Amino acid sequence: GGSMTGNDGRDYLTGIYNRKWLFEDCPVTDESGKFSVIYMDLDNFKAVNDLYGHEEGDRVLKYTAEAIRNSAEDGYPVRMSGDEFVLVLQGDRTRENLTEIYENIVRKIAEGQKTEAGLALISLSAGAITRQGEDQSLQEVMNLGDNAMYMAKHAGKRRCVFYEDIKDKAEHDKRIEDEAPQAIKDDCFVLRLNPLLNMQNGMLEQTRVIAVWVRADGRELMPGEYRPILESNGYIRMLDTYLLEKLFRMLADMDISGFEAQNIRFSMEMSWLHFLDRKLENVLLEYSGKYNVPLSAIDISIAERALTARNIDRLIFGMKQLSEHGVSMSMKNFGSNFISIRYLNAVPVQAYMFDSKWLTASLEDEKNRRLVKSVIRLTKDAHKMVVAIGETEKLDRRFLADCGCDAIGDNVRREFYEAGVYAGIIQEKIPTNNSVIYDFKDNLKDRLGRYEGHIDGIGITLAKGVTDNCGAVHFAGGDIGKNVIELPKEIFARNSYTIALWVYPEKEMNWSSA
Repeated sequence: GGSMTGNDGRDYLTGIYNRKWLFEDCPVTDESGKFSVIYMDLDNFKAVNDLYGHEEGDRVLKYTAEAIRNSAEDGYPVRMSGDEFVLVLQGDRTRENLTEIYENIVRKIAEGQKTEAGLALISLSAGAITRQGEDQSLQEVMNLGDNAMYMAKHAGKRRCVFYEDIKDKAEHDKRIEDEAPQAIKDDCFVLRLNPLLNMQNGMLEQTRVIAVWVRADGRELMPGEYRPILESNGYIRMLDTYLLEKLFRMLADMDISGFEAQNIRFSMEMSWLHFLDRKLENVLLEYSGKYNVPLSAIDISIAERALTARNIDRLIFGMKQLSEHGVSMSMKNFGSNFISIRYLNAVPVQAYMFDSKWLTASLEDEKNRRLVKSVIRLTKDAHKMVVAIGETEKLDRRFLADCGCDAIGDNVRREFYEAGVYAGIIQEKIPTNNSVIYDFKDNLKDRLGRYEGHIDGIGITLAKGVTDNCGAVHFAGGDIGKNVIELPKEIFARNSYTIALWVYPEKEMNWSSA
C-alpha cells in the first residue's frame, strides 16, 4: 500500500483516519469517553501483492477502507498499518451490534469479489471489544483487540472473535509473558530428555530435549504452553539462547564422549526467528568451544509452520549455514499443514517428527492411514528419517513400522528423564556393533543368538559352508518370493545398510533373484 500519513490525520492512500489521529485526536477515546472497537486484518493480503502487484494491493486496501467506512455511520474508521484496520465506536455496544457491523463489511467485500481479482483472494479476521474497561488505556484496548483478532486467525481466519470469549486465556498469556524474563534469570527451566527409539530394534536414534518451565506455584509448563506466547512478543530469542547454554552445560556434565562415536544427537526446539540472522551460528560456536561439546551432538528442531514465513529464503539459507558446521536439523509438528513436503529437498532437515495430534487422529481412519503411508514413503524416498511422536499406546506401531517409520517417541511425561539418570538408561540402548553375522552352521540364528530367521517354502536345507567354521543354506530355487529364508526386519532397521554374502551357483543358470 501507499503512505500511511497525511497532514490532516487522514491516511494518504485510503482517505480514512490514520494511527496518529486515533491516539491524539479521536473524540471518543479521551479519558471521559467510553468506546468499543472492531480490530481487523486482511487474510492473505500478501498473496494479492505477490500475484497481481502493489497497484492491485492498493485497490484492495481502498475498497476495504470504504467498506469499513460505510458499515457504521457513527463509527471512526482507522488504518492502523499495512493491512490492519480499526473501527472505533462511541459507547458500549452489544455483541449483536458489532457482529452485524462485521458482517456488513464482509458482505461488501464479498460483492467486490465478483469483479475484483485481488478481493477474491482475501477474507477478514477480526477481534471485537464490546466495552472499554474502567482503567484501560487506548493502547491497552487496541492490544486486546489485536489479541482477539490473532485468535480469529489462529482459529481458521474469516471470523470475528470477541475478547470476552478469550479473556481468561488472554490474561493467562499475559501472566506468562510478564513472568518469563524473571523466570530466565531465576533459572526456572528444567531440561528433560526423551529417547527416540528405533521402531525395529529398540535402539536409540536421537534424544529430544524438552525444556519444562517450573513456575513458582510448582506447576510445570510444557513448551507448547509457553513457546507460542513468547514467540509472539519477542522474548523467545532470549529464552532459546539461555536454554541452549543450559543444554551445552548439561552435555558437558554428562560426558557424552561415549555417545559421540554412535552419532547420538540431542535435539532442542528453537524458534525460526534465529535463522534470519547469523547470531545463532555464533552462539553455537561459542558454547561448543566454551563447554568442549562438539556441534555434531546438537540437533536444532524447528516447527513446520516456520516454512510459512515470508522470509523463507533467508530461513533456508540460515539453516544451511548451520548444517555446514555439523549441526543437524529436524522438523517438528510434521503434518500440521504439510508445507514442508514442498521444501523436502530444499531444507537441510534430516528428521521429520509427525505432529502427534494429527498422527493419532489419522491412524483411526482408513483413508487417512493411506495418507500416512504415502507421506512416510515420500519422506523416505528423500532419504529422511521419519519419527512418530505421540502417546505410544494409541499409535499403531506395527502399521507405522511396516510403512517405514524409523523411530518413535512418547509424549507422555513418564518417558522424560533428567540428565542425572539418563546416561545410565540409554547406555544399553546405544548400538555398539551394527554388524549381524549368520553362520548358518546348525541353525538360522545369528552368531550372537539375537536374531533368528525362518524358512518360508520347501526344499531349503542347511549345508557345508566355504570354511569349517561356517555353514551354508542350500536353496532349491523357485519363483521370485517363493522358497526363501526370511530374516528379522530388526536387522534392517537403519536407513542405510550393506549386505555381504557368498553365493555359489551349482550350475549355470539365469538368475531371477538372489
